[in-house]
Amino acid sequence: GYYPNWKQLSREDQKAVLAERDRLGTKGGKGDGKTNKPQQKNWKKQVKGLKKKIAALKRKTPGADSSDDEDDKDEPSNDAGNAFGGRTEKSKSKKKKQSN
Repeated sequence: GYYPNWKQLSREDQKAVLAERDRLGTKGGKGDGKTNKPQQKNWKKQVKGLKKKIAALKRKTPGADSSDDEDDKDEPSNDAGNAFGGRTEKSKSKKKKQSN
């Protein structure tokens, strides 16, 4: 196992711990800090590719989430949209105010 106070242990205790580790065939310490970088890279590529596929499938199926639009075809929409100018009208009015 890991000993946070390894340097404070006596030499005999350290040797006993090392001998036990050798006997069990294990390593001590927190680890060597190495990770499986190539394996992580492959997983990241695979996840990225799958996310792209999911996004493409979502784009290919328009209206899959908007089932409420299909139900209310007879009723008029409450959404005014750009009937009263919208963004273009707002940007025009800002430009007029800045030029004055």
